[in-house]
Amino acid sequence: MAHVSPLKLLKVVFESHHALSLTEGSPTHDSGLGLINEILPITQDEDRIRDLIKSLLPKDYRGNLLKEVPEMVQSGIRKGLHHPKGVDGNDDRKQSEVILEAVAECGGEFFNSPQFIPHIRMPGKHGGKEVHPVRSTYTKELMRRLYYEKTGKPPGNMAVREAQDQLEANARYNAPVEEVHIRIANYHGGVIIDLGDETNRAIQITRHGWKEVDESPVNFVRPHGAVKPLPFPERGFDPDELRKLLGMSMPNFILLIAFCINALNPDGPFFVLQIHGEQGAGKTIIAKIIKDLIDRNVADKLRMPKSEQDLVLQAQGQWLLNYENASYVSNDMSDSLCTMATGGAFATRKLYTDNEMIILAFKRPVMMNGIGNFATRPDLLERSIFLNLTAIQKGKRKTERELYAELDKLMPKFLGYLLDCVTCALANLDEVEPPRSIRMADAAHWLVAAEPATGFPEGSILDALEMIQREILAQSAMDDTLTVALMELLLNEAGYAYEGRYGQLHEELVANSRRFGRGLPASPSALSSKLKRMQPGYRQIGLEVEEGMRSSSGQTVILRLTDEGVALAREVAAQDNGDGNGHGQF
Repeated sequence: MAHVSPLKLLKVVFESHHALSLTEGSPTHDSGLGLINEILPITQDEDRIRDLIKSLLPKDYRGNLLKEVPEMVQSGIRKGLHHPKGVDGNDDRKQSEVILEAVAECGGEFFNSPQFIPHIRMPGKHGGKEVHPVRSTYTKELMRRLYYEKTGKPPGNMAVREAQDQLEANARYNAPVEEVHIRIANYHGGVIIDLGDETNRAIQITRHGWKEVDESPVNFVRPHGAVKPLPFPERGFDPDELRKLLGMSMPNFILLIAFCINALNPDGPFFVLQIHGEQGAGKTIIAKIIKDLIDRNVADKLRMPKSEQDLVLQAQGQWLLNYENASYVSNDMSDSLCTMATGGAFATRKLYTDNEMIILAFKRPVMMNGIGNFATRPDLLERSIFLNLTAIQKGKRKTERELYAELDKLMPKFLGYLLDCVTCALANLDEVEPPRSIRMADAAHWLVAAEPATGFPEGSILDALEMIQREILAQSAMDDTLTVALMELLLNEAGYAYEGRYGQLHEELVANSRRFGRGLPASPSALSSKLKRMQPGYRQIGLEVEEGMRSSSGQTVILRLTDEGVALAREVAAQDNGDGNGHGQF
């Protein structure tokens, strides 16, 4: 064992205010920890340190400090506090060692995310706690600043990298696993919202109400410094004042409020908000209001990603994704957005040079706006809320400056109103029956539970959701070439019904629908897949599809029109002929 200078040890003890606190028997945990950290550069002998502290404590001491000494010693060693200083008081250690000591002194705590990404939690400059990945630009700049404040000199790049490596190792092998969140989190069955300001304040919502907390009880990260502060919530909101300012119809306004409440559910699932309308209808402004209210961000508008990987990476940095000027959503992207709404995970290689996989989990609310029907897949339509906006009349149009000036006054109260709705949802969720009439039943359940706080008549939200989804599914089906071809075929069948193999049906559709041939599925198997996807929309227009018996010659399919479907098919036929007679000939 290395020689320990008794004089150095005594000098530290006599000059330490922590030692005096121990002799008085006053808060011993913090005083003991402070003294141990001062002693570590001289000795790391646990027994020697324990005996020294025991000699300082009152004879009648009954606390647990002596039992805690081994862990305190090992903790200090892990933080690098045992490295000695020169006798003249100047640091003769490596720069990286000084950096590690400075991080420990300012209260840095470490943990791993569930994906085992090391993070550091630091006291914020203006209050609360800040959380960042150890491998981040913030952590590098933190280490540079702490070293400069300690020595008056900038550290070398190599020293910063070495300290970062050591911090990552300390976190990875010695720290606990804790969840990390962006903007919104579940906390003991309630909701925590990161306000995003420099004080690191948060809003805590329970079934009994909401309040400001100085320090978030969960780990919020703010990726890339892109998170911007939310308006501080206030009470006293009049929903009709905002509706009139935006010039929205009541059904559209109810759906807008519904999406906002849904987006504040930390667990999801989430509706996808599709904002449709011609140029000048205010689509961008509506999306910006929602984004600024729930997840204000430097990147407030995004372009539709080209791949699932890009979509997932965007979800790692924001809570609410806002896609501007969507013109077309591919089948693959439609599937990815459905998964985003209800929750999923994406696996990819960590590096192009190896086979190690990383898993990125995601579940996020999404907004899209554009002109025309940019998303047509039935599974995405069933997961969507639609706002169909009309162009603002010229005489009633406000400048953006005028509009935002009025919105700035309303936004704090609007957020407070939404927090009241979330409080109501938390209080009522176990008391109200989940709706059974809509695909996104869990998302709708949250909204039904929140509805009493909205001020809308009972049942308004569910009615609005059901109505818009019926309309959109029906319209999507009627806009499809296959639908028109099937109606043409069934109007000329006995009893308006057809039964046959998929191969036979495909041949008849192509043969009998010369004008629609290019828009029909290319093969019987493609026809089978599309019929299954389109069933939700077909049900809305009275076109029933079911599969019959399977034999060696193929799968049988049965199609029939209900009375409603026959009437609609004749109406389409009449419009197509332009004569209004409705003879069933397309």
